[in-house]
Amino acid sequence: MVIGNFERALPGWTPTRLLTEWGIFVNAIIATLLVLVLPAEKENARIQTPTSFQPLLKRVVMFAIGAVLVSGLFFTATNRLIYGYPKYEKLDLDRYHSRFGPKASWRAKPNLKNALHK
Repeated sequence: MVIGNFERALPGWTPTRLLTEWGIFVNAIIATLLVLVLPAEKENARIQTPTSFQPLLKRVVMFAIGAVLVSGLFFTATNRLIYGYPKYEKLDLDRYHSRFGPKASWRAKPNLKNALHK
């Protein structure tokens, strides 16, 4: 690889390439010497059983479901307290719109193309 890199750099050779190619060449010599001079003895591989994350995953999922339920109930309750919606039986359909049923706003008061919007 080092010789191939050197030969690729020869056609566009400039004096600034001398330091770069020298650095690459010296690093290649050091790496080759380390591989040849310091061979390591064979080590036995230690096989460990993988850690099971099943209990942790179960706790995290249960916590997430609980957090979603609690936050949903909390946001619904605070919305109802702030805006004070009446119960459906006492709901004034002229003031509040309804999305469903025969008196739904989109059926009773459809949007007209050229009508004034509030």
